Parts: sequence; structure tokens; C-alpha cells
Amino acid sequence: MRFGYSAACLEHDPGPRHPESPDRLRAIRRALAKRHGVEYVEADPIDESAARAAHDPEYVQEFREFCASGGGQWDPDTVAVEATWDAALTSAGQAVWAAEAALDGASGRETPFALGRPPGHHAVADDAMGFCFLNNAAIAAEAVIDAGSAERVAIVDWDVHHGNGTQDIFEARGDVFYPRSTSAASTPGPVRRARSGRATARGRPRTSPFPPGRAIRRTSPRSTRCSPRYSTSSIPISCW
Repeated sequence: MRFGYSAACLEHDPGPRHPESPDRLRAIRRALAKRHGVEYVEADPIDESAARAAHDPEYVQEFREFCASGGGQWDPDTVAVEATWDAALTSAGQAVWAAEAALDGASGRETPFALGRPPGHHAVADDAMGFCFLNNAAIAAEAVIDAGSAERVAIVDWDVHHGNGTQDIFEARGDVFYPRSTSAASTPGPVRRARSGRATARGRPRTSPFPPGRAIRRTSPRSTRCSPRYSTSSIPISCW
């Protein structure tokens, strides 16, 4: 496989006790060192206009200025440093590279996977939260749609937590289908019972909460099944 990777993403360091640590990428690199056929690609960062395509311009400016002033604690969970702005642009750039490579037909040993951080799927249109500042998968989806490379996109979110940010950005849209698998213990009740049902009726977001500890190999195919009327050109996989 080809992995999007940049040392710039290591510079986003929220502190030694924070769970979203640069050590996450270091651990992945160590594990991949034991595998054959691994190639690393340093994709170009996005520019600010690409971030504004998925996020409110006022929020993007506030985030940039927050980092330029040295960063700090955005909320109790979400911490930025000065380098977080560049790391976020780089992480989103890797997601765009992966989506474009997939649309160009990359498969097999050429299959793209973006190893970026900070992560993105909790970042809503106008705010950061849950360790996330820019929504990488949303920015990638917007990029390929805006470029005319795809008319519709499916974002498959595979994470123990509900990707509230991606849902927030695309819930009113008809050109992005958003199936996701979450842990039932980590999915807010109102999202499970009401919101996902309302959205699924429109053929857009679909939530499939699984019991804690459910093995990946035993997940139901309906967790990522699209409506027969919803044909997509690109399917980014969002893993937090």
C-alpha cells in the first residue's frame, strides 16, 4: 500500500498525557516496518480555501489565528500548538491525495491510505472538538466533488465514536452518503434513535451502532450498504 505521511503531523503535540499523541504515528510506522510493499508519499498540504470549502470561513480564520498566537486549550479535550495549523493542513492534504489517487484507479499495492493527524471526524463546520480541527474526510470529499472528479461520494466512517462533525457538515446534502459504524456505548442516544433514522429516510447518513467488543470480521454488511438509488464515484474511509 501507499501511505500518505509527513513528519509535519508529528509537530502537533498536545502534551505528554494527551491520548491523541504523535506516538500514534510512530507506532504505525514501526508496525509497517515489518511489512513488505509499503511506500510513503508526502502529499501537498491543502490551502486555506480548501478548508473553507468544508468549514465556515470565520472558524478557519479563528483556528489559524489561535495557532499563530501559540495555541492552547481550545476545549477541555482539544489542544493546539503553533504547529497545529500546518499539521492540520498537511493531514487534510493527505486525505485529498488519497481520494484523488483512488479515483485515478489506484488499487492493490497502490491503494492509498492517509496517515494524518490531527484527526478530523469530530470537527463540525464551525468548531473544533474531540481532538479534531479540520475534517479531513469532509475536505477530501469536497475537493473531488468541486473538481468534477465525482458527482457523489460515500464516506464510510469506521470508529468507536460517532463522527458527529462529518454528519454536521453533510447532513443537508444529497451528494454525500455517510454510513458509519460506532460502538453503541459511545454513540449518543438521540443520534441512534432519532437523528439517524430521520437522515436515513433521505438516503444520506446511516448509523449502525455495534455492541462494545464486536469483532470487525463479524460486522453486518448493512453497516455500509448504500441505497440502490445511490451510486457513488468515490468512497473515502474515515478512521477518526
